[in-house]
Formats: sequence, C-alpha cells, structure tokens
Amino acid sequence: MLAMQSSHPIPNATQPAPTEKPCHICEEGLPTAVTTSVPMPSTRETATPTPLPGACQECRLSADRIYALSTMAARVRASAEPGMGAAIVRGFLFWMQGCPHCQEVLYGVLPELERRYGDELEIWLVELGTQEEVDSLFQVAAAFGVPKERVGVPLLILGDDVLTGSKQIPAEMPGLVERALKMGGLPLPENEVLSALLDSAHATPFTIEVTLPGGEAQPASMEHEGPPSGYGLAVGVLIGMAVALLYGWAAVAQAYRGWKMPLPPAAWERAIPWLTVAGMAVAGYLAYVETQDVPAVCGPLGDCNAVQSSPYASFLGLIPVGWLGLIGYVSIFLAWLWIKSQRGLLKGWAGVTLFGLTNFGLLFSLYLTYLEPFVIRAVCLLCLTSSVIMTLLFLLSIETFLDALANEETQRASR
Repeated sequence: MLAMQSSHPIPNATQPAPTEKPCHICEEGLPTAVTTSVPMPSTRETATPTPLPGACQECRLSADRIYALSTMAARVRASAEPGMGAAIVRGFLFWMQGCPHCQEVLYGVLPELERRYGDELEIWLVELGTQEEVDSLFQVAAAFGVPKERVGVPLLILGDDVLTGSKQIPAEMPGLVERALKMGGLPLPENEVLSALLDSAHATPFTIEVTLPGGEAQPASMEHEGPPSGYGLAVGVLIGMAVALLYGWAAVAQAYRGWKMPLPPAAWERAIPWLTVAGMAVAGYLAYVETQDVPAVCGPLGDCNAVQSSPYASFLGLIPVGWLGLIGYVSIFLAWLWIKSQRGLLKGWAGVTLFGLTNFGLLFSLYLTYLEPFVIRAVCLLCLTSSVIMTLLFLLSIETFLDALANEETQRASR
C-alpha cells in the first residue's frame, strides 16, 4: 500500500520554498532505518507500519513500499505452510445410494486420503436422490465439458479436473491432491450450480464418524434416516410376489402328482390381454422417462425419479429396465395370441412359452422390487404397479400351462 502524498498545496514557483529540516534518515541510510522501523512479519502476524518522525517524503514512500512487500511475502508463506488454513484442497463428490462404485470410493478411497492429509483435504458430498439433483449433476458436468453420455457416479470435481468411477478416482485423485497442496491449495470450483447446492445445504462435508464391524469407516452422511416413502407398500408387494411365485410352483408340482390346487377360474384368462396392454403402458412410460431424461409423474407415494436415476435403472449398464419390461409384455401378448390361434401340439408349446415368460418376468420383478426399499432406498409406484401386473399374469398362466401338459399327455397316450 503506497502512502498518499501530503494534502498541503504545491508552493507557487514565484514564491520561495519554505525551509525544510534535513532528513536524518537520508543521512544515516534508508535501508537501515526502514528495516529497523518496519520489521518483516511472521506467518502468524501482520506487520504494522511504523511512523518515521522527521523523515522526508521519499523515505516515507519507500518505507510504505517495503511494508506492502513484506506483508505480501508473509501471506505467501502462510499459504504454503500446512495447517495455516490456506493450503487446503477442496472439491465435490456426487454419489448415490445403492451405487457399488460409490461405496468403493466413500469407504475405501476418501477415508485413507483424509487420514493422510487431515484438514488439508475437504471434500463435499452431494447425494443424488431426486431428478432435480440429477439434473444439477448434468448441468455441472456440462459446465466442465463432460458430455451427458459420459456422466455417471461417483463423480469428483477438483478444480478444473473431473474424475468418474471407482477406477479413475483412486488412480488419479491422490496425485491431484498432492500437486494442488504444493501449489498452495485448491479452492472450491466456481460454478453457480455448485454454489447453489452449498447454499441449500444439499452438500455435506465428508467426515469419518462411524466405524463399521471389521474396522471399516463409513461417512456419517451415508447413514439412513428412517424408511423411505412407500416402504411398507413395497415390502407388502414384495411378500405378495414371493407367495404367488411359491404357490404357482407348488401348484405345478402337485399337478404332476395328480392333485390340483385351487387356481384362478379359466374365465379369468380373458384378462391376460388387458393386463399385458396395461403393463406395456407402464413399461413404455418408464422407458420414455429413462431414455429422454424427463421427470416422471410418480403419484402420492415414493420417488420414481430417484429409482429411475439409480444405477439399477439399466440392465448391465446398457439396456434401460423400462425397455426390458416393454419387450417382456409384448412377448407375453404375442404368446397369448399364439395360444388362441393354434391347435394341438403348437398350442401346447404356446402355453409353455407363456408360463416361462411370466415366470422370468416375475423373478426379475421380484429382484427389482427388493432393490427399491432395501438398496436404492426409494420406492417407485409405477414400478410396483408393473410388479403387480406381472404377478397376476403369472397366476393366470398357470392354468394354461397345466392344460398344455395335460394335452401333451393325452396325445402321447393316444399314440
């Protein structure tokens, strides 16, 4: 900071200049006087300019220049020293419940780095639980030049670097942190969406507060806060599906022994095409939501968008589950048409195909329904509707399957 010049008026050139006392600092030497009067500050204190009585204008300006340079040097040294509060690497990590790759980073990578660097590393966690939060991730990724098709969780942002996945993050993050600390730290990325997440308390700092059995560290922010919305309904549907599956298999097993268990009346078979059309409508809508990245209309319970944005919304990370459901319902509808249009042995094979398709559909729906309340920690009302439809189709296909087996036995006996 340079001192301001004196505010007294400039003497007129025609008037003689007032006589000034000689500057004793100029006579004794400026460096000695300045370094004695303006000490270099330490890293924990800031120098205070010392007045120089009897100094001339040039000496006062030089002293102020040295004061400014010494203060700047102190700040640079403070930013380079660990534990002084300036050399800190800060970043964001986006993650999601039910994501196994997120678990690897949160349980295996971050705890080790926090033990190594302590307060020098500050990672803010952003959990993706709603479609709005997922959209925020896409906006942030786009701002850093990451195309939408390459966005996934876990996603780490350190400065201008974006790392994704449980392989790239542990491979490159330690090196980035080390280099950033040597350069004096790394502030939070400047981004409007990230700033909004911080202001709205959607981001929480990573801390190790809970120790799991076996000594494995778990971030406190990952602790579950009670059951999700629609939890009881999801568990009820899950139990009903399991009971229907076991009952159907028991009915088939007893039929081989000559004893027929109670089954839905044969007239109820007329509901199969209507159920398949309803299933196609639900699966088609879910496929549309998954492929077009639009928010779903979820209904009064659960959070369909959280389920649809989870890693389990696609099969093997390639095929959206909604498309698989749509293909399954179309196949069941075609199998039913095959039954109605054929006679004899072909009709029997059509009945076996229908039962096999509904079996697979029910098993897959059972798996997806289990994931919602216990792994993803979110319930999709549309998904539960599809599971109920598939359960009814399975129960209605049992009679058709048993008739196909009986017709085959009759034809074998006649031969």
